[in-house]
Amino acid sequence: MSITFDGNENLTLPLLRVIRSAIDTGDGGTTQQRGMLSDLARIIFGLDSLDVDGLEPITPREAGEVFTSVPLRRRVRMFLVLFMLCRHPLSDEQLQSVEDFVDALGGDEGDPGLAQARAMVETQILEISDDLLRAWGEAVDVTAERSLRDEYLAIEVAAPELVARVAAFRDLPRGTLGREYVEFYKANGFALPGEEPGVPAFFVAHDMCHLIAGCGPTAQEEIALGAFLLGAKEDDDHWAYLLGVLAIMEYGSFAPPSFEAKIGTLARPGATDLVFDALLRGLQCYVDLLAVDHLAMAHLPIADIRQRFNISAPKTPFPAIIALA
Repeated sequence: MSITFDGNENLTLPLLRVIRSAIDTGDGGTTQQRGMLSDLARIIFGLDSLDVDGLEPITPREAGEVFTSVPLRRRVRMFLVLFMLCRHPLSDEQLQSVEDFVDALGGDEGDPGLAQARAMVETQILEISDDLLRAWGEAVDVTAERSLRDEYLAIEVAAPELVARVAAFRDLPRGTLGREYVEFYKANGFALPGEEPGVPAFFVAHDMCHLIAGCGPTAQEEIALGAFLLGAKEDDDHWAYLLGVLAIMEYGSFAPPSFEAKIGTLARPGATDLVFDALLRGLQCYVDLLAVDHLAMAHLPIADIRQRFNISAPKTPFPAIIALA
């Protein structure tokens, strides 16, 4: 199962050439970046035996002449930032190479990913930049469960009434979204939304998306979920959210209390397979999965929800819902 680049087969190889050229700072790209490029070609575009070294170089000016529409240029820039952030340590040469291509593709328009990269190159301190932190915060607000946003976007004390509402899902049959949601929390030792201070409206939507998309709670699956959600709705908020996850899970930036920062997650065996498979499945999804009313669907089997929204099961489902694949 594969896709073309915006339905145009003639743009697939130019995209791969742009990425290959942008990551080459004299070393042809790192082992991780080159492996990711092969995985991208195989999983998203169905090119099972891409010769990374055989990709003809392309200049930023030539890239700008090939990719002329605003949406396509934006998508290419996203791929470039993703691959740039998988170089460890991030270098000034890598940043400059990507910035040259981004400028030729219409400029960064304040992309928080490039802002983060500039901050890292300038300081070499793994902290989330103010630009990304602001964009991440806005994304968290926008992607919170809509029916809970006004009352439970952020709480400073426990909310027993919300806990009771969620705990009632234990009475639903196995396989339903609500029941698997509380089982997911139980299996991972998570506090139910409302049991502790925090942002429960965000986590209701986020974790129900975990279950529907079939992404577990590991670092690579957190990135995969971000990729799935961006594939389903390509906008600034979903991009900022994925960048925030990458900041936490790929290059070890400061993380919120509920996450543990890590470095080089996408270098783990099979990690990019998970991420690009999730991106592909998100691109085929009919809806912005974060925007649906998850609580209203709690009684429905996850399998039925996936069928309704054209969501295929992941290649490697995580154990908590392996029976639902």
